[in-house]
Amino acid sequence: MKKLYTPKFSFILFVLLAQVITAAQVNKLSNYFIENKGQVCDEHGKANGDVLFYNTGGPMQLFITKTGYSVVVKENTTGQTAYNKIDFKLEKADISKAQVIFVKGKNPKFNFYTSQLRLEDVDASKMVIIRNIYPGIDWVWSIDKKGVAKHEFMVNIGADASQINYTVSGANASLKGENNIIYTHQKFGVSEGPVLFELKDKTQAGKLSVKGNNISYVIPQDWKNGGFTIDPPIDLLYGAVQDSLHTSFKSIVDDPSNNTITVGYSSDFSLPVFPMVNGSYAVYPPQGRDAVIMETDFRQDIKWATFFGGSNDDEANAVTACPTGIFVTGYSESWDFPIASSGNYTRPVALVGRDAFIAKFDNLGKWKWSTGYGGNGIDEALDIKYYNGRIYVGGYTTSPQFPVLQKAGAYFFQDTLLTLSDAFLLEFDT
Repeated sequence: MKKLYTPKFSFILFVLLAQVITAAQVNKLSNYFIENKGQVCDEHGKANGDVLFYNTGGPMQLFITKTGYSVVVKENTTGQTAYNKIDFKLEKADISKAQVIFVKGKNPKFNFYTSQLRLEDVDASKMVIIRNIYPGIDWVWSIDKKGVAKHEFMVNIGADASQINYTVSGANASLKGENNIIYTHQKFGVSEGPVLFELKDKTQAGKLSVKGNNISYVIPQDWKNGGFTIDPPIDLLYGAVQDSLHTSFKSIVDDPSNNTITVGYSSDFSLPVFPMVNGSYAVYPPQGRDAVIMETDFRQDIKWATFFGGSNDDEANAVTACPTGIFVTGYSESWDFPIASSGNYTRPVALVGRDAFIAKFDNLGKWKWSTGYGGNGIDEALDIKYYNGRIYVGGYTTSPQFPVLQKAGAYFFQDTLLTLSDAFLLEFDT
């Protein structure tokens, strides 16, 4: 990549096109369970290997672990991020990564790029099976037609379903009727039920046994030979939690193959935090935003999603597609923003303030090149366009030291900041 010229202007150069980004596009990201290959971290920023896969992006985040599962609810109301967690530990269960099967289908791949991670082709699926968590019993997680995560215990013929029992921490368990439980955390609640026992041609309301915070299923005598499914639906009961962390898309473009590329930012999907503190209300430094790039096909089925950023806030404002790939631009406040080691122009993001960034990805969402661009003030790229083999980036700067270069034969060139905020135009080759 080569920077060609960068004049600054005291007037706004670009009229940004208004684009409608629907909630359905955001929800596409939450319709999958995503494999943890190192992107899930604890509250101290360290990789959490206990998490096998997760479903995130909404007020309730699910983390399936080597001991069971956890429900995490985040809130960000006072400038800090609070993590509220209920743990469900399956007693004497055998759960490991080797037992996990991501059911194949038309599923997307996810890519994660930070200063320390370069994860590509991370598995995702709408159904994940964990085989033999108890002898003859499989644990199945899926996304239903409404986009809601659910789990089931598949009790094979000859298996003993009375083995299934779990202990809850971080909440009080109270039985509502015979097949419904409410788990009450100090900030939110989760309901489980009504529990059903299901065969192909037979469905029966299940019964639950609650002893303190230990829960098990009461298996009828004629069901003790197995061959059925236990379906305990779980739902978040909205309470006092106000979650302002979210994913937002800002720009959308189509490519020659009728695919749609959408960009924006995410603080829900990018690098999920799984707090180690069991069941507590704990406050930690705010989680930063990362840029997110997502491609969907002509049916609007997601093909891949890429998360890109450093330790602070990074947002993608615009995207353009060209014959050689996808170019994205926006801003970064991360001193450790991932910068390419190859290319004719690879400038790091400033240690302070805000810099523009430009990045290139291939048609599978794989990172190819990126650079920061700016001075010591606030610099942000707002739009990007492809034309005749060149990439053009427009935005604004408050930096007197903003780097400029006059293009030979250019009609207009301004090399100094004339007002508090000036527009800029950059040209790169592809």
